[in-house]
Amino acid sequence: MQVRLVLEPPVAALAARVATQADLDRISRCLERGGASLKRRTSTPERRRCYHGEHTAIVDALRDRDPDGAHAAMRRHLENVADNLLGRH
Repeated sequence: MQVRLVLEPPVAALAARVATQADLDRISRCLERGGASLKRRTSTPERRRCYHGEHTAIVDALRDRDPDGAHAAMRRHLENVADNLLGRH
C-alpha cells in the first residue's frame, strides 16, 4: 500500500492534465461497471458505497481537469482503503 500511496496520486494528477476525451470516456464506463467488481472484493454494502463515492470523486476531478483535486481524491481513497483493509496506512 505504501508504494501505491507514492505512485498513484501523482499519476492521477498527470491523468487530469493529459488524458484524452476517449481516455475519460473509458474511465467513466469503467466506473459505471465497477459495482460488480467491488461486490466481489469488498465485504459490506456500506464499504462498497464508500469506495464508489471515492472513485467517483477521482473521476470527477479527472473530468474537471483538476490535477490537485485528482491527487487529493486518490490519496484520500488509498488512505481509506489502507485503514479499512490493513488497519493503518
